[in-house]
Amino acid sequence: MASPSSRDLALTALNRFERESIPPRYFLEDAFVKYPDISERDRALAVHLTNGVLRWRLQLDWVIEQHLRFPFRKVEPTVLNIIRIALYQILFMDRIPYAAAVNEAVKQAKKIKRPHLVRFVNGLLRQIIRKKDSTPFPDQETDPVRYYSVSYSYPPWLVRKWIAELGEAPASDLMEASNQIPDLVIRTNTLKISRDSFIDRLKQDGVVGVPTPYSPVGIRIKEIKGPITKLAAFKAGLFQVQGEAAQVCTMLLGPLKGKRVLDVCAGVGG
Repeated sequence: MASPSSRDLALTALNRFERESIPPRYFLEDAFVKYPDISERDRALAVHLTNGVLRWRLQLDWVIEQHLRFPFRKVEPTVLNIIRIALYQILFMDRIPYAAAVNEAVKQAKKIKRPHLVRFVNGLLRQIIRKKDSTPFPDQETDPVRYYSVSYSYPPWLVRKWIAELGEAPASDLMEASNQIPDLVIRTNTLKISRDSFIDRLKQDGVVGVPTPYSPVGIRIKEIKGPITKLAAFKAGLFQVQGEAAQVCTMLLGPLKGKRVLDVCAGVGG
């Protein structure tokens, strides 16, 4: 049986998340085990598309709605996710040509076996491309909450809360920063190896890492091929995936020998 494409994996992950509340990460991990011949490149694209649609869903839906001739709620969920995946590529992935994004969406729509949906997906996406730079957004002056909600894809209640607590400009900076995709950071198990020695060992595995500026045990991964959890060093317990902020929190807590600490976010990262 042929392996599904990266876009089909993303579509199924999004559909199951909406219908069954299954976290996309769990579905994708199971799919990668079920279809081991899926290339690392296609795995990465499936994850990127899934996470990208979830991260920018409010903006994607706003753009879609501006180009519809009927109520947004009438778009079938699967068709909507097909359009979201294509639109994410059009708006946020420069390396993918518009034509490729549209053609792949059309292929997905054809699998539903209802010709009018194929025409709808194709026509809507091409219209959005033609008018991409003129799609209206909420007015920042008259409706700042909706403007930032759509621009940064955050729910209005959270935008309203941040503006009230921080002010408009700092809230905008926070939303922009929070949408950045963070680098992969790992925590060295210094009970087994020093950070500098581990960075040298990573080089032998073709992994480029640099010391984190704040955590004395963190390593920021700059170059790697494949999942980091596939490294022998991971199985040997030499590191865990953990963001630098989480590492610093532990240091600031300053736990003393013999004291107990409750970590309510405990678990392997990655």
